[in-house]
Amino acid sequence: MENPQEWTLVLHVQQRELAYALMHDTLSPVVGSMPVDDSLPRLRAVEDAVYDTPLVLDDYRQVTVVVDAPHFALTPPQLPSPVREKILRASFSSVTGEVAECDTASGPGVVFELPRGLHSFFDRTFNMPPVLHHLAPLIDYVHDHSQVNVLVHCHGRDMIDVVVEYDGTLRLANCYECAGDNDALFYVLQACKAVGVDALHHELVLAGDEPACERLEPLLRDYFKHVAVEAPGEVPFILNQVKA
Repeated sequence: MENPQEWTLVLHVQQRELAYALMHDTLSPVVGSMPVDDSLPRLRAVEDAVYDTPLVLDDYRQVTVVVDAPHFALTPPQLPSPVREKILRASFSSVTGEVAECDTASGPGVVFELPRGLHSFFDRTFNMPPVLHHLAPLIDYVHDHSQVNVLVHCHGRDMIDVVVEYDGTLRLANCYECAGDNDALFYVLQACKAVGVDALHHELVLAGDEPACERLEPLLRDYFKHVAVEAPGEVPFILNQVKA
């Protein structure tokens, strides 16, 4: 990459893929992905994916890492780290890895588990970048778009994220593993019911994996009056929400 100091890099570490976006103030973004071998120990798999993608190893102006982490908890903003760790360990007795944390730009914090050694790998490879749970940029998106009350982010066939905010308050942010489209619909409906979403007045937005959104949209329209689809762009949805 020519003049890497003029570009920012966002990495999204998923279970089976490493997605990246390189963004410049005046040039078109560069996006791509590499498979992550989920049969290997997690640290080794992520290291291999990064080292097999030399484009991401240049000295960029800024680097942010976004990680899918199944063990997480939402916390009040700027809560002391030891208290956040206690919240996570109280929520998941199986936490054995490292505990990481981030604050959203809109307020709530997220505390989450990383495999041991992964945060250190990010620190030495990318000069101590911010490491965000993948829900953080989704929470900020809903907060920044006051007309959006429910965001359903599709990872593909097997996972969705649901974020709900209305009356200026975050009501829910969670991830759901789905065996298919009907499972995804069930989790959306249950999540919305649990926090009092008004299906006649609150607006729901679908984003993320385009085929998954296309399959889920007509199912949701049977239950919600206002359903919109975030048009896919050059940069994957989550990466495009990360604030520089």
